[in-house]
Amino acid sequence: EVAVARKRLKGVRVALLAAEGFEDTELSKVRKRLRSRGAKVHIVSPGRGKLRGLHDLKKGRSVTVDRKLSKIKPGRYDALVIPGGRVSPDTLRQNEEALDLVRAIDRAGKPIAALSGAASVLISADRVKGRRLAAPPGQRDDIENAGGKWKDRALVVHRNWLSTSSAAEWRKVQKELPRHIRKTLKRNRSGRHVKELIAGGVASAAIAAAGYGISKANDEGLLPEVVAQHLKEI
Repeated sequence: EVAVARKRLKGVRVALLAAEGFEDTELSKVRKRLRSRGAKVHIVSPGRGKLRGLHDLKKGRSVTVDRKLSKIKPGRYDALVIPGGRVSPDTLRQNEEALDLVRAIDRAGKPIAALSGAASVLISADRVKGRRLAAPPGQRDDIENAGGKWKDRALVVHRNWLSTSSAAEWRKVQKELPRHIRKTLKRNRSGRHVKELIAGGVASAAIAAAGYGISKANDEGLLPEVVAQHLKEI
């Protein structure tokens, strides 16, 4: 039973979106925990080669980029994790390909984790309106100006999002993130999120995508799996 519990994310594909100056503790601990649960984790970044992390303004470990952002298809990933950091979120929020990835994963209702300062990427992707999330106090005004609700909590789960206020919460993330990913994907497979997607305007996107090509739309993250399957059966 313990072995089964440890592999509950077997086959799940996770994009770990980062740039130079990511929070070392968050990336390394999260990657290790998700892999231990059976997930396939790729570090995705705008560039190739290696990235250097930071921790408490000190140089952290270097990691190798697994996939260049411009070369991936969002629909091939089941979840997205964005570590915080002093530099990485600011770089990503100015990168249109990174924002497109966030939008595609969120439109599909797939799990997203924005750790500490990574909430800024969600803001720039224009996905925060009506959402509740934890983030550093310095981001409160930005979140509220974008139509979101900042929560003074260490960790918040709202719909398909998990967010944290500080890198110091990595132990809570290790515990809650695998559970969040598993529960969100299970909910999506059951179709219980369709009402949320329709309420958010995804129905019109699904109809448009029918002419665009279901398989291509799904590959690019424009359709949640359950809606794509429904359209195939019409």
